[in-house]
Amino acid sequence: MRALHFETHGELDVLQFGDVPDPEVPTSWALLRVDACALNHLDIWVRRGWPGLKLEMPHIGGSDIAGTLVADAGDWKADAAVVVDPGISTRQDAWTTRGEDSMSPGYRILGEHVRGGFAEFVAVPLENLHSRPAGLTAAEAAAPLLVGLTAYRMLVHRARLQTGERMLGVGSGGGVNSTAIQLGCHLGAEVHVVAGGSEKAQRAEELGAALVIDLEAIEINHEQIREEEKSGL
Repeated sequence: MRALHFETHGELDVLQFGDVPDPEVPTSWALLRVDACALNHLDIWVRRGWPGLKLEMPHIGGSDIAGTLVADAGDWKADAAVVVDPGISTRQDAWTTRGEDSMSPGYRILGEHVRGGFAEFVAVPLENLHSRPAGLTAAEAAAPLLVGLTAYRMLVHRARLQTGERMLGVGSGGGVNSTAIQLGCHLGAEVHVVAGGSEKAQRAEELGAALVIDLEAIEINHEQIREEEKSGL
């Protein structure tokens, strides 16, 4: 199959597009034809690498996958349109028992630790498959997957955001930020946002933020601040 891949860490020049071996499909996994795969900043970090990251080369990035089943697998039928949960649990332990899979040492992310969706085909665990929402294109269905998981864990599992509470989002332009605004509104919170620029501020309002502060529109009198600091104010 063809894939966007790299064989060593580095900058853009290490990326190659060409033939790589077809994915192996372990028991309880399925083979998908990739219809769309979104980009994340994670893909840049993985391509550049970091100490301790050990990947099987060539590596294929891409965490957010919408695809079509190549053949029957488990309860799924061939040609089913699906999206993929990018978080893979490779073992059961105290963390997974408590529903904190991402804290488990056995947690893996498609495109980061294992080969992802920047390819014609990808193999994924059956338990990570979900039906593609009706009315969405493959690209639309793929786009929110990883950022959606991150925002959901942050607001629901960690912050335990409740209806009527206020939520402050610092930043509004990235995938997690924009998803968090929408999720906060969906949960019934009053969402406040600090944005960097008029375009981002306007977009935050369109996404439902009740109060938006545009940092670039605030004039800061640094001399006054220094004088106040000297006087102990």
